[in-house]
Amino acid sequence: MRKIHISHAKSGDVLAVDLFAANGSVLLSRGVRLTNGYIRSLAQKGVQYIYIIDDKQTYDIRPRPLISPTVRQQAVKKVYETMTALIEQKKLLSRVSSLDLGKEYENVFKDILDYLLKQEDLLINLSDLVISNGYFFHHSVNVATIAGVIGIAKGYRPQQLLDLGIGALLFDIGMTQLPDGLWRKKGELTKEETEIVRRHTYLGFELLRRQRNISLFSAHCALQHHERCDGNGYPLALSGDDIHEYARIVAIADVFDALTSARYHRRQYSPHEAAEYLSRRRRRSRL
Repeated sequence: MRKIHISHAKSGDVLAVDLFAANGSVLLSRGVRLTNGYIRSLAQKGVQYIYIIDDKQTYDIRPRPLISPTVRQQAVKKVYETMTALIEQKKLLSRVSSLDLGKEYENVFKDILDYLLKQEDLLINLSDLVISNGYFFHHSVNVATIAGVIGIAKGYRPQQLLDLGIGALLFDIGMTQLPDGLWRKKGELTKEETEIVRRHTYLGFELLRRQRNISLFSAHCALQHHERCDGNGYPLALSGDDIHEYARIVAIADVFDALTSARYHRRQYSPHEAAEYLSRRRRRSRL
């Protein structure tokens, strides 16, 4: 099995790993033989890397995902349904306050957590293939998974893990309340647009804190995930321990997954490079 850029794919290559669409459904299954039409379609959808089978001897060798494809598919589907509904309705308080996001997302993260806790070792494999057009939805699941690994490593109790996981799944929910298309903009934002986008932290906090089954600890993941230990973040320019620990974990997971995911505007970093980047940032903030 070999990982290749989509530009190097050829008609007749066989997929070694499932490809998922934005809503969590399977786009192309493992074992499908690629055609030129498939390759063009994948490139248009933003797929940059795929795994192909080199030969029959390596057919059964595949990267072990951190969570199972079924668990990932169900989690992404729930995030997709929630976020797209909010984007379409734009009813910040009246609509969302009638939902029970807490219970729904507690069940979603419990599935992720159950799978993580069954692993003998928690080696993060962030080579999962993500459709760029669905990055927003897959990213939330990746962030929650990485946050769960960190929480387990820190010895969090079950309720702490749930609060962290729910906050991580919904940390960017405020983005759904921004003007249509603004947060999807590929070009550079103007100063005014940047200020509008930064409001998603407050908007997300307001959404979550009004949910009867979501703790304020989880809501602070939405409010503070762009704060930085050196005080150069937003919205409140908090620093160090003034930032809630859950929000600090989500911020690390957010940046790590963003760097290791394929994006239009920059190259994809390896997990090692992303970890080194975060380590350098942390060292500088202590100086």
